[in-house]
Order: sequence, then C-alpha cells, then structure tokens
Amino acid sequence: MRRRNPACIKERIDMANHVGGLHDRLNRISHWDVNVTDLGRSRSWYEATTTLRVVAQTRASQGFPSFGIESGSFKGYLLKDTELPRGVPMIHLVQWENPTPVGTPYRSQANVGWYRICPIVEDIEATRAVVIAQGSKPFAPTTLAKVCFHPGTREIDYRVFTVHDPDGVAVEFVDKLVMGPGGFTQVPATVAHNTANVEKYFPFYHELLGLDFLQGAQTQGKVPNVYAPGGGESGFTGAFFGVRGNGLVFFDWLQWLESPDLPSPYAEPNHVGIVRCAIEVDDLDAAHEILKRSTWAQQYPILIGGIEEWDFGPQWGVRRVLNFKDPEGVAFQLVEQPGSRLGVLHPYGRGAQFG
Repeated sequence: MRRRNPACIKERIDMANHVGGLHDRLNRISHWDVNVTDLGRSRSWYEATTTLRVVAQTRASQGFPSFGIESGSFKGYLLKDTELPRGVPMIHLVQWENPTPVGTPYRSQANVGWYRICPIVEDIEATRAVVIAQGSKPFAPTTLAKVCFHPGTREIDYRVFTVHDPDGVAVEFVDKLVMGPGGFTQVPATVAHNTANVEKYFPFYHELLGLDFLQGAQTQGKVPNVYAPGGGESGFTGAFFGVRGNGLVFFDWLQWLESPDLPSPYAEPNHVGIVRCAIEVDDLDAAHEILKRSTWAQQYPILIGGIEEWDFGPQWGVRRVLNFKDPEGVAFQLVEQPGSRLGVLHPYGRGAQFG
C-alpha cells in the first residue's frame, strides 16, 4: 500500500469541488465481478470457449461492511484475454463461500442490471461448435443480417449467437467481421447492462461518472431477439460509453422495450450472475468526495458505504475500494491503482552509479 500524504489528499479533495465528475480520476475498467456456483467449472468453460486465461487467483476472508457482511469469504480467478496487452479489463469469477451464492441470473435481455458478456471471436461457426461441445445450447441460429444502430455509422454484417454459461449468465459471441476491416478477437469487447430510462439517467453516466459518450445506439423498430432464450422480437435505444478516450472496451448501456417492466437489479452481493463493474481510479479519496458531493448522492442512495481495504490474497494483494450503485441500483466499484513496489529513485542508493 502506498502512503497517504494528508496535505496531498486535501489538495485533491479541494480540486474535486471544481470538477463536474469523475472523468479526470478514471484510469480504466479493471474488471467485472461474475458470481458463480462452481469456480472450477466456470473457469473450464470460459477457457474452453474464449481466449480468457487465469492471471491471478483471489481469496478474501474478512468483513465487507458496505455489503452488510460482518465476516465473509470468497475465492476467485481473474481472467484476462492473454492475446491483448496489459491493462485490458478482466473477468473476475467469484464463488462466495460465506454467505453462499443465491439466486439465478436474469432470464430477460431487458432486465435492468448487468446482463451479457460479449467476446469477439475469430470464427463464429467454429466457436459455436466449441460452445455446443461444452454443453451449452445457443438460443437461436447464428445471425446473418445487415444492421445499423446509428445513421452515421456503416451497415454491420451482424454475425452473433448467445448462450448461457454453466450458471446461466448470457454470453454473446460476436464474429470479428462485425467490427469491419481490421477487426480482431477480444474478450470482452463489452459487458452490456440495461436501464429503464435512458434520458433520465444519461447524465449520471456522462456527467458524474465522466464517461465519454461514444455514440447513440438504436434499433429501427423491433428486431429478432437473439439475446435471451425467450426469443421473439424487441427493440432498444441507448448509448456506448468509453473511459478517458479508450474505446477498445466500452459500456453498452441500453433501454429495451421491456426494461421499464423489469426495473430491479440484483440486490445481494452474492447473487449469481454479473454483479458489478470495477473501475480503476488514480485517487480514491478525491473520487469519493466527488460522489458524496454530487446532486445524485443527495437524491439517490448511490453510496453504500465508505472506503474499504479488501485483501484479495497474495497474487492480487490489498486494494482500497469504494462500492456504489447507479440511481437504479446497478452495482459499481472504484478500485485505487496500487503504488509500484519498484517506484523509488536510486534503488541501489544515491551515487551508487559512480562506483
């Protein structure tokens, strides 16, 4: 853990009074937490069907005050696309041990909350065969459609299919051809989540969280619903957001036709499914002050506790975190960037270079 300089903290907090949101505090998306019931089974499934691989094992046993858990524990794996450079977001598979997992993932693509993980793959039909071999049944045939979600963008050669992972989390596989010339494989490209009111809550994401508004996204009428096992047709409007100019991995935030009727995200931190997005920030104290002093915090219970230290075990270490929710109850976490253990001048001593 890096030492906190009180004068520096005060200066950062004072600066927070003069900015409108978290934009200048954000570094990157760190990971999404996905609660599972059998950690080994889920790891095997994702490693068999995607380019995700374990880069660290996590294990925590402590109190989680913001969750109302006096003494809890979980184990997990941080998985990263090893074909992409360092710093891309990870998927954190988590199996709670105390309390044990509860519930099942959303069954509708429109439910408010985190719904689907989207990998971009080399060959959609080869991936489909691998997924089926793992025992997962796609909801529909692979799409072969021309679609356009914004009049200012090109028509997309849309080739996707969606399945459930072993716990019922939706995973939408996307052929790299969808990305156009130069498209490449990537896991995840996004982890999509939903709102019941795009216009009402857009300022929370753009102004308070400080996310870059990359583009609007909308269907022209209803389209085949290939994202949930119920099928049928649906439509959506929404936005794609990025973090600090990085559009490689983005937030796919949508209001489906059915979303106003499905307004309740997971309430329990140990609920099975995609439960939160963790975003790395450079200074957690300053970020906390921005959230606390926002008008959103006066109107909605977005803060669910103060800054905590979570010990993820020897492979990922101790991290300072702050848990919060958007106004609809969709969960997020801010994680402070760790100080470098090599961050010291003259590591062999001042003047050592002279012999």
